[in-house]
Amino acid sequence: MSKWVLIALITCTCALSGNGQSIYSSRDDLNFEEAITVAYALQLIEEETGFFITYNPQVLKPYTNEKFLGRYDNLLGLLNHMQTTWGLRSEIDQANNKIILIPPEYKFVVGIIRDSLSSETLPGVFVSSKDGSITQSNEEGFFSIKVPASETMLQFNSLSHNTTEVSLSRKNRQSVLVELAFRNEIDLIVIRDTITEPSLSVIPWRAEKEYLPEVTGIGGTPDLISTIKTHPGVSVGYEGQNGFIVRGGGPDQNLVLLDGLPLLETSHLGGLTSVFMDEAIKTFDLYK
Repeated sequence: MSKWVLIALITCTCALSGNGQSIYSSRDDLNFEEAITVAYALQLIEEETGFFITYNPQVLKPYTNEKFLGRYDNLLGLLNHMQTTWGLRSEIDQANNKIILIPPEYKFVVGIIRDSLSSETLPGVFVSSKDGSITQSNEEGFFSIKVPASETMLQFNSLSHNTTEVSLSRKNRQSVLVELAFRNEIDLIVIRDTITEPSLSVIPWRAEKEYLPEVTGIGGTPDLISTIKTHPGVSVGYEGQNGFIVRGGGPDQNLVLLDGLPLLETSHLGGLTSVFMDEAIKTFDLYK
């Protein structure tokens, strides 16, 4: 029985080796002095290993013409390079001699944003893509954003600088240096208004003589200035000061008119009594 098992194992081993070399040991020391495309690299892997590479042609089409060069230990190193550079992940099925190539879903972009003239970094710049991904540069002008692998453009918007668009490559991880031009011109601003008749927006406090509160002065008779000082928004002056204060102003900022004529002084005896005679007042208007 053991004799037949040994023969069967030898037969299976020969069959596997006849299909092609192992992906881990085939074609050592690959050195490409001239750039090759991804399509050529996939063809080379199929020829050298006997593995069949399967992928979606429509999804992988943008990557097939990407070029690269360099030196690789073996064909597996070549696959690892494609995954690191473009995010083309590969699943190796040794039993069926098949390699499944899976395209990336996202790619990562990092960079610095600065002024094109002063080279000063620009904070607060909005970075966006067509799919709706958006981020903002930090205080050092640095940004990082995750966008779909099919994205080919990033837009940079700033209130103080012109809007700029930057093209992206197919690489899985890439860095960019973005320079924005200062916006030293603003659009024409037109202010339109209609001419209206001037109107008095302040409504005075009016009182007829018979409705004036009888606030007496130092002589015991009704006093107009003493009455004014009891109204909201009006206060007495400082100690030793004549007149009254309206809404935080000063006594010298008050305009007092008697029948349309300005009065320079409205009190006697250092503000203790007013110059107005109670019997002579018909109406009184106070504007605040």
